[in-house]
Amino acid sequence: MGRKILVRIIIVIFSIFCLIPVIITISSSFFSYDEVRGALSFSPYSFTLNQFEEILLRSPQYLVWFWNSVKVSFATLVIAIPLSLMAAYGFSKFKFPFRDALFFLYIIVMLMPFQATLVPQYITLKKLELLGKTTAIILPNGFSAFGAFLMTQFMRGIDNEMIDAAKMDGMSDFSIFLHIIIPLSKPAIASLFILLFIESWSMIEQPMIFISDPSKLPLSVYLGRITTSLYAGGTIFVILPLLIYLLGYEDLVEGISLGSIK
Repeated sequence: MGRKILVRIIIVIFSIFCLIPVIITISSSFFSYDEVRGALSFSPYSFTLNQFEEILLRSPQYLVWFWNSVKVSFATLVIAIPLSLMAAYGFSKFKFPFRDALFFLYIIVMLMPFQATLVPQYITLKKLELLGKTTAIILPNGFSAFGAFLMTQFMRGIDNEMIDAAKMDGMSDFSIFLHIIIPLSKPAIASLFILLFIESWSMIEQPMIFISDPSKLPLSVYLGRITTSLYAGGTIFVILPLLIYLLGYEDLVEGISLGSIK
């Protein structure tokens, strides 16, 4: 009993340390920035919404970058989730030549860092004449090896006898996919949605390399260049992914836990 309490105390302490940057960012966003000293003013009378006013009303470019991030993230999800589901359905419920070898290749691609595939991606996008366009960062992230891996692990746990019974009733493979596989995979789909959204929302290197037009870049690239309203900008930046995480927390835990034990 005492050991469990000690473990919980340690977890709470580490959790507090992890939350310190978030707490500092949010709390600092409500204090004014002293341009003379180049620092925040933390006097009792300096509590203000000036940073938010500066970001939302006087810096239209911030909102352009923000909506660029929204468009890129959701466009990536629109491509990545259906492709991941169909790939996982094939890997988990069909037998075809070199299936295991191909899935192993997916795992290798998933484990490789972005820097290892930077040059091939750049050459491919250049040949397709996509460099400089928003699709240059949407398409590479839309074909997600991680998404296919996560969904495959989950779908392998779906009872094959249920699928065989559906086939005996005359259902096609596509009907089984739509009416049986997808409804049963909702926790894993929610998990994939959250994880891919956060990954797309916070990417920095790909936009910097593949897009040259500043008006097309997402907010994640320019967040560090904001000076007087940095904390307000950071606070607004984390609101959307935080809300998505909180709304889908239970599905995220369930989807990852079920997928990891298959």
